Amino acid sequence: MDSFALGVGQFCTKPGLALVPMGADGDVLRDEAVKKARSIAPAWMLNQSLHDAYQGGVARLARVPGAVAHATGEAPGTEGFAAGAALIEVSTVDLAAHRETLLEECLGPVGVLARYSDEGDPWQGPARPVALRPRV
Repeated sequence: MDSFALGVGQFCTKPGLALVPMGADGDVLRDEAVKKARSIAPAWMLNQSLHDAYQGGVARLARVPGAVAHATGEAPGTEGFAAGAALIEVSTVDLAAHRETLLEECLGPVGVLARYSDEGDPWQGPARPVALRPRV
């Protein structure tokens, strides 16, 4: 989560997607990521436009069918352009089905955890994306 949130997630090279296995080990990793995301103190984004785009992007990610928003990027008790970390969990089935939304860059401290299984996972087939889609 630190790399997702570094500089309030405003670096052009920030990661946005983490693949996490299904099962007990993946659950432990996810639970630790959720704790970390919720513990990151809100910080100021560069301007109102970036802040608004971030909030809209997190809302868009959270609306994907099957998505679980473990942290929503809210910054209660702050003013201005402050943003908290957001963490959205989906399955790779949902990732494949909603790749246009889930793989579009969202500038800000947000991460998408995509949970994969071993058998029949769409991540293994031709629908697998090569990279996140940058947004300027």
